[in-house]
Amino acid sequence: MSESEFLEVINLHAGNAITSFSVLITYLFGFITAAYIVGSKLSKVQVLMISILYILSCFVWIVSVLTHADSFATLVAAHPDYVPSPFWLLPWPVLAGFIGISALAASLYFMYDVRSKDVQSNT
Repeated sequence: MSESEFLEVINLHAGNAITSFSVLITYLFGFITAAYIVGSKLSKVQVLMISILYILSCFVWIVSVLTHADSFATLVAAHPDYVPSPFWLLPWPVLAGFIGISALAASLYFMYDVRSKDVQSNT
């Protein structure tokens, strides 16, 4: 693989990473908005169904990002002469997993908090 091909593939990885992060932000704020607007009005079954779909979507995102980050790390390791920055050598799979799981946990807690405050205000 030539240096120009390597840089082209790295740019494709960067574009995919930005798109994947946009998808996570869309999932996150869609769930938080739904929790805030209608979370207290939903039944337990509805909240459970929405939360399960959200969790599955986030885990699919996490797996795809981890696969992508592993492929990026493999590409960089295979061509160390083309790596212009030590920034590329950071543990991106770990960071991606941490961001995804943290966003998932925080948004699920938000749904719980919205629903528990509504129960307290009704009693």
